Amino acid sequence: MGANRSASIAGVASEGLLSRPQGGTWLAALRGLWARTHVLWLAGILVVALALRVLWIAAVQPDPRDGRFDDTVWYYNTARHLAAGDGYVFPGDVFCRFGDTIGCDELPATALWAPGYSVALAGLFRLPGDDVAAARALNVAASLALLVGVYYLGSRLWDRRAGLLAAGIMALFPSHIFFSSLLLTESLFAALAVGLLCLALAWTMEAEVPPWKLVGLGLAAGALAMVRPEGVVFAAVVVLAWLAVHPGKPGRVAAHTGLLIVGMAVLVIPWSVRNTIQLGAPVFGTTGLGQVLLQAHHPDADGYPEYWIASELWTRHADVPFPEREVRVNNAGVRESLTYAVEHPGRELELAPQRFAAFYRGDRGALVWNQVEDGDGQRALSSSWSDVWGPVSDAYYYAVIGVGLFALPFWLRGMRRQHLLLWGPLLVYGAMWAFLFVGEPRYHFPLLPIFALLAAIGLAALVQRWAPGRA
Repeated sequence: MGANRSASIAGVASEGLLSRPQGGTWLAALRGLWARTHVLWLAGILVVALALRVLWIAAVQPDPRDGRFDDTVWYYNTARHLAAGDGYVFPGDVFCRFGDTIGCDELPATALWAPGYSVALAGLFRLPGDDVAAARALNVAASLALLVGVYYLGSRLWDRRAGLLAAGIMALFPSHIFFSSLLLTESLFAALAVGLLCLALAWTMEAEVPPWKLVGLGLAAGALAMVRPEGVVFAAVVVLAWLAVHPGKPGRVAAHTGLLIVGMAVLVIPWSVRNTIQLGAPVFGTTGLGQVLLQAHHPDADGYPEYWIASELWTRHADVPFPEREVRVNNAGVRESLTYAVEHPGRELELAPQRFAAFYRGDRGALVWNQVEDGDGQRALSSSWSDVWGPVSDAYYYAVIGVGLFALPFWLRGMRRQHLLLWGPLLVYGAMWAFLFVGEPRYHFPLLPIFALLAAIGLAALVQRWAPGRA
């Protein structure tokens, strides 16, 4: 009778009465989650990270509208034209003042750089308020999302202590703070790269993976590549991790990889078709590849960026109208760089360690970009303050790497195949810059979360070894 009475009451109870226990359950779950120590620690880390970035932005405000000539001007103005409905165009109305490369009335279609960051900015520019402030807010939001992703990776690959340590390291990373004021791809690209690794770990490390998750992972990888084409390297790292996690299962890895490529193609193919139609030639990545390769592979190369050779390449094709000029410059740069590399293999072997050293040397890239002069010769960050923060940034960067190396022996025995998600980016991404492109501190920015994770896992393992009873 008691059981029947309960069933009868449940059958006639109003929807409101039935929803109250469910709502109470969700509320209790949220309260229980908030009561957990690791959540409180993570929330505190995020608050500190937010405060530091907001303080930096309040103090240092380089503005792409102030007459400067750097990459931020490109991203701001391509986004401005996208928001205005002009499409993804070369902003001749702004760049004409810096030389005779393009006329002030020209807005030709472009594929010089990947459009992802400009598209993201264009969406923000449609909102009310100051557009540069909105772009900086995007940088801060991406930074906080990256911290959450780093915490997740550390927690899953080792334990919550490692996750919190990694998030804390990234919250205080000087260059990660310094880039938040710049309209550059670094903050968004690094956050998306960490997000891709999180999805790969959460969705694809089991024996059976639903196809939609693999396609979704491909979409995430495609979005990453649309911000910066070198993002495809992180997709390659995921495939390497699958090979390690599923030994002796080449068919499964091949099927996973095929679905990953399908997801990426959803974004990459329309971009390539658009380029073929609007630029009159098939461009699958960007037309900036040629000038970037040529800086790394020419007789006077030293491993560092050589902007003069890119300028000379454009000058050689000054009589060609846009957008054909972009295509010709790109094709010439690719052809000449490959020719030099093939004809001078010994020189290439000499340059590889130089590029590698330039890629990892120091961590002052963000400070350099914060010091670019505006149209009146003024700088958002003075030389004196740059001299103060430069050594701090370098010291922190080298200290994190040093801690990771020192503590590595303490967790070697606990290393699992999934840890290739950490080692893979270091090996593959670093090798790409050493053998293909020039090195610059700015370019290793996506690897900073990896350094933080390796240091954090090492410290957590060290604590476990020396004080196993400590929580």
